Amino acid sequence: MMRQDAWSKKEDQILAKIVTTYIDQGKTQLDAFKQAGLELERTAAACGYRWNAVVRKQLQSTVENVEESGKEAEDTLNSERMNMLEDAIAHLKKWKEWEVEKSSQPVDETKWVSANEYEEMLNERDLWKDKYEKLREEIVRVTVGESMEAK
Repeated sequence: MMRQDAWSKKEDQILAKIVTTYIDQGKTQLDAFKQAGLELERTAAACGYRWNAVVRKQLQSTVENVEESGKEAEDTLNSERMNMLEDAIAHLKKWKEWEVEKSSQPVDETKWVSANEYEEMLNERDLWKDKYEKLREEIVRVTVGESMEAK
């Protein structure tokens, strides 16, 4: 049996989380509405209507903020990656100079790849992805909550 009562703040938050997650994953809103309908015991059409009539409008500025936060996080990550790579390159150049001085034979730079540094970069990328996801969820939760309290 499908519900016909008023939407609660918690239901708006659940709907927002499902739809934004589906969008982030490149899935369709229609699939998100179907999933939300199952979880909220409402029809997909009711979820779609609620999203378009209320929740999406509340989240519009939040979505823009999340996108900007993601870009900032990506820029920060790229900057940190570049710093790590520059440090690694500087280290390799000093190592090469030392080796050349020591043995008077050039060092083949293609053989000097640090698996540890690469692994560290991947771990840091994953940490930034986690931070981004938590921030996105918090913004959705706070924005929907504030919007509902204003009503």
